Amino acid sequence: MSRFGIDLLGRENTPPGYHSALELWRIQNLGPPPDQLATQTIDLSTSFKLVYPDKNLNNKLTWIPRKSKGKFLISIPALSTTFEQFREIVARKCKENSEGAGVIIQNALESGSPGINWKVWMNLPAAHEFKKNTNYKVNKINSFIHWTANIIANGKDRTDASLEVKMISPADLEKEAKVAVKIKRHVTTHAVW
Repeated sequence: MSRFGIDLLGRENTPPGYHSALELWRIQNLGPPPDQLATQTIDLSTSFKLVYPDKNLNNKLTWIPRKSKGKFLISIPALSTTFEQFREIVARKCKENSEGAGVIIQNALESGSPGINWKVWMNLPAAHEFKKNTNYKVNKINSFIHWTANIIANGKDRTDASLEVKMISPADLEKEAKVAVKIKRHVTTHAVW
């Protein structure tokens, strides 16, 4: 096409399978640096499963589940978003999706209980550790920095990813602890010597 004076790679929307001039510069440092560097954005398809405390008729503490109203989109800049900002943005967007969800998340972040798992996954060719079945979590700042660094190194202007915010239910932890005690008791009383 260059023989006809048509520059397919110099246009704003490049053909499928090719990188834009900005992406080529960002990934491989090819060509002159662009005048205006576009912000790399992460588009997160988000859902949440939360729990909050309440008292039942017997005045006993119970945990009530709260789910998102389907998946919703959260867009964040990859380079300039800190771990704390990321969690605040997600809490604010969860509040927009379902009344009270943001407050539940903020309270859990401030108190540390119940714990929250921030599971992310995406389909990047060079990042197999972020596939859905690897169960990658950005619960700590180091894992968040590693995740965003991989997105930045990938060089795309927009990266599609998924986020599942899931609270660890204290009721489930209590049930697991009771089962573990029963198993231990069974093993010690029925041990064969």
